[in-house]
This record gives sequence, structure tokens and C-alpha cells, in this order.
Amino acid sequence: MTNRQYTDEDILAMLRRCRDEQGTCSPRLFNDLSDTCSASLVMRRFGSWTEAKEQAGLDPDAVSTGRNRVYADADVLEHLRECARRNNGRCTVDLLNDESDLVAPSVAIERFESWLKAKREAGLDTDERTTNHRPREYSDEDYLELLRECEEKHGKATQKLFNAEAKQDGDHPTAGAVRKRFGSWNEAKARAGLTTDSSGQYTDRELIDMLRECRRKHGKVTASVFASDDDFCSPETVQRRFGSWSDAKARLKTEGLDE
Repeated sequence: MTNRQYTDEDILAMLRRCRDEQGTCSPRLFNDLSDTCSASLVMRRFGSWTEAKEQAGLDPDAVSTGRNRVYADADVLEHLRECARRNNGRCTVDLLNDESDLVAPSVAIERFESWLKAKREAGLDTDERTTNHRPREYSDEDYLELLRECEEKHGKATQKLFNAEAKQDGDHPTAGAVRKRFGSWNEAKARAGLTTDSSGQYTDRELIDMLRECRRKHGKVTASVFASDDDFCSPETVQRRFGSWSDAKARLKTEGLDE
């Protein structure tokens, strides 16, 4: 990626090229193209991926495959069920991608707002745990799609927002699960095609409030304790904002929280 400034029409033309070359236009497919901006820039510029596609003349309700076929909602759901029948009850993004005669995963995601909602509409709940209602297994692409959905919904993909989604939806993994899979939150975001410098995604007040909440929950504010709590961003984000961990804690004292 370069620092080139793209006009709105430049970006809309890229979306149309993605649809023409790939048969459909999802954030993942868009990021796979050469000589384009990032999918996250598209979302920031137009407010959401769906809005950008609408302005590009790509009707989200008339999503097509490479054969230019338009699917009804019932068709999409039946294809998800067929994928599960072919794969011992499992239907993941990767498995559906491998079924060339079935709808693309991006069609299901765009039609039903998220992959997990599409699966629920199709009645595919057999791969969920009975203890915490989360699927037993996520593919890498499942995680990356959830990150992109978080960015599209909130305008940014932070660990706090991702965990808020997990609390609202028992089928949603936590930021900790993402970090474990990819090694770090920023590495996962990079793989998803999202901006990785998260320090600018939080206000000073939000970061200070996280430090204060760390003190309330754990009785101390150390980088290791902060990193172990999925409700917070990474300690590196705090350090980049305030210069060092010590300076961040000093800021807490000025805010009226002495250790």
C-alpha cells in the first residue's frame, strides 16, 4: 500500500472491477486484488461496505456468483445446509468456498449481515458447544471475516469492541482467541486487510478508563495483568499513546487514582 490519495470514484471503480473479475465483491476478495486501496479504507470513506457497494451500483440484494446467478434468501440458506450435508454436518467459510457449485460465503455474509447469523437462519447449530454456545472450531477466514464485520459495524476493530460482540452473542469468539490463533491482534488485523496501528483508535479517556477498570478488577495495574484481560486493548497501545507504561500510570494519578 502507498500513501496515494484515492477519490471516491477511484474506489467505486475498484469495487466494480472486483465484481467483474471475481464474480462478487467481498472485503476479502477486494483485498486480494492488486493496485487497490484496502477494504478498511473503503469502509471508512463510505461508512460501510454495503453503502460503498450501493454507490458503486452493486446491489447488495442481487449478489451473484461467477455465473451471474442471483439467489433468493431461501436459495442461500439451502446452499449452506447442502454444504453441511456434504461435510459431516460442518459448514465453514473455507468449506463453502471449496464447493464450486454452491453460493460463495460472501453472499451469505452480505445477505444475512454475518456468517453466524446466516448459519443460524439455516438452522446449522450442530457445531456449537453445549457449554458456552461457541462453535468448536473456527477457520482462519472465520476469524478474519469477524474482524472485518467489526470494522464495518463500528468504524474500527478494537479488542474492546470485539469482546463486546462476544458478550452479546455467545457464538462469537473473544479477542483472546484471535490473538492465540494469529500471535497478536495486529497480525490478525493485517491478515484481514485492516489498519494495524490501533493506538489512534482509542481516545485518551478510553485508555485511562481501561487502566482504571484494570485496577478495580484486579487490584493492580501492570502490563502483564492488563494484557491478560480480554476487555482491554494491548499494553503496547497504551505505551505508544502515553510514551511508556510508567507515564500512563502517572496519568492515572493525575486523574485521581493513586495506587
